[in-house]
Amino acid sequence: MIELTYEHLNQSFAIDMASIWADPDVIYYTNIKAPCSADETQARICRLESMEIYIVQRSRKTIGIIGCPCLDTSANSFGLFYQFRKDSWGNGYATQAVQWMLQLMKNKYPGCKIFADVVESNQASVKILRHFGFQLIAKEKTFIRGGVKMSILNYMLDFPY
Repeated sequence: MIELTYEHLNQSFAIDMASIWADPDVIYYTNIKAPCSADETQARICRLESMEIYIVQRSRKTIGIIGCPCLDTSANSFGLFYQFRKDSWGNGYATQAVQWMLQLMKNKYPGCKIFADVVESNQASVKILRHFGFQLIAKEKTFIRGGVKMSILNYMLDFPY
C-alpha cells in the first residue's frame, strides 16, 4: 500500500485544488456545476477550511481532497465527500483515504453518523461506500449534467463500522 499523507485544507493548496476543480472529468460526479476559476477555488477553500476537510498527498504531491463537513451538530451527523486527480484514479487512493477519514471521524466524533451522496452511475464510489458498510437509504430524483440524466443515491454509515 502506497503511503498517503493528509493535511488540513487551507489557502496554500489553492493552486493544487484549482487544477482538480477545473477538470470537467473530476467534477462530473460532484455538486460543482462548472470548472472553477482561481477566484472560485479560493472562495470555495474559504468556505471549507474550517471544517474536517483534508488534502490527500502522495509523495508530497496533492492528488485529492477528502472531507466530512458537519451536517447537523445536534445529531452528530456529517457528510463524506472526496475528489481525486484523474491521473490518480484506479489506484486505490480513494479507498485508502476513506478508510483514514472514517477512522479520524470515529475517534473525534464517537457515535457519529456519516452520510454520502453518490451519482448512481459512479460505480467506483458506490463500491467504496459499500466496502465500508454504508447502507443505501434513498434514491433522489434525477438531475441533468452534460445532457445526461443522473440519479443520486443517498448512503449512511452508523458508527461503529
